[in-house]
Amino acid sequence: SIGQVHGARLRDGSEVVVKVQYPEAERQFHIDVDLSIRLAQALAPHYVDILRQLKRTFATEFDYRREARLQREAHERLRGVSRVAVPRPLDADHPLCRGKAAPLDRGLVTKRVFAMERLRGRPIDQWAADHVRDLSLREGCSTEEVLARIRSM
Repeated sequence: SIGQVHGARLRDGSEVVVKVQYPEAERQFHIDVDLSIRLAQALAPHYVDILRQLKRTFATEFDYRREARLQREAHERLRGVSRVAVPRPLDADHPLCRGKAAPLDRGLVTKRVFAMERLRGRPIDQWAADHVRDLSLREGCSTEEVLARIRSM
């Protein structure tokens, strides 16, 4: 884990969720991967390229601004899908931040802090399990068979 998630309430009473990155998480990640690469160079050179790719891939995970942009995009794309909700980040485009005085006008998203709307509802894993079960009942097969078909897609 690179941080913690907390529930909070804004002054206006809005419930939000705030992700806070551990102060040394990114630095520690780079130290660990760099040491692993050096060790692989000496003991298992065939893993060096894999570790370098891992480092490049995961390096983007430490920028919550990027995550907020992707989440806003998911919110926009899925807003018309019934019974699916993606929380909006409290970025500069969020109605609670737009038109406010500095620093709130920039939103509540930084490289290491990410605030978003809190949504109450069913977790997606429960929703998916119910849909798999319903599909298996409709088609007269087991949930394992439905999952096998989904995995093969």
